[in-house]
Amino acid sequence: MALEIVARASRAGGGVNEDAAGATRRGMVDTAWVLDGATGLAGREHVPDGPTDAAWLVGALSQALRELDPGDLSPRDYFAQVIDRVGQHYRALVPDHAALPPYALPSAAGVWVRSDGDRLDLAFQGDCVAVVEQQGVVRCFGTIDLTGSDDGLQRMIVARQSSMPLAGPMLERLGDELRRRRARLNRTGGYWMLGTDVRAAAAMSIESFAARPGTRVLLCSDGYWRLVDHFRRYDAAGLLAASFEQGPDALLDQLRGLEAADADCRATARIKPMDDATALLLRF
Repeated sequence: MALEIVARASRAGGGVNEDAAGATRRGMVDTAWVLDGATGLAGREHVPDGPTDAAWLVGALSQALRELDPGDLSPRDYFAQVIDRVGQHYRALVPDHAALPPYALPSAAGVWVRSDGDRLDLAFQGDCVAVVEQQGVVRCFGTIDLTGSDDGLQRMIVARQSSMPLAGPMLERLGDELRRRRARLNRTGGYWMLGTDVRAAAAMSIESFAARPGTRVLLCSDGYWRLVDHFRRYDAAGLLAASFEQGPDALLDQLRGLEAADADCRATARIKPMDDATALLLRF
């Protein structure tokens, strides 16, 4: 049973788009993915011709996912190979990588799906989301509240937004706090994300289920998911249904309209007025 790409859409929130989406087929095995690079907090980029470290990372991960065959490997073993390849490339490009503080290392959330004809494997890490509908039952995977990587950040943003005068973008106003949290990346007692540390593969969340005809899948970055968790226009089932019925570009139009109408982030507190947003629609 083939994995059909129904539609895809990706838009930058401003400047460089640090999201990526892709798909590939090898024989009877189909794979697809959405990646969301974490905006850098180091004050400068370290990968030459990035154009940003986050954009370089999602590009390198996407290339590895296209070129490396998962075969019969478990998702964790496969991603260990993917991250090892990307990590070696990064260390070659950034000779002083060992001297960088942890918050300066590139990282990304990701969600990946594989179909081998009768089974659907799902792997995810960070705050990208998969919504899967099978025979009228909708299941959701990979939201922030399930990964633990948020660590109360949204509650803090809400509190700061209501108590602090407007004095520049929230990303800059919370810089020290965000760097403190990012320093816990890929460390024991912290949280795990895709990047250059192969140990993150062992911490990926995995789900497997039978691939039934008519199964529909939405893979998206947290920017697209804002329609659910920030602006409350849809729940998970509603977002999947609207994405298939209207197309992801139409929903991105809705999202950008909502973000533009609240450009100062007062009505809906968030770090960035607009975020990179990506959606990939799949059907078996």
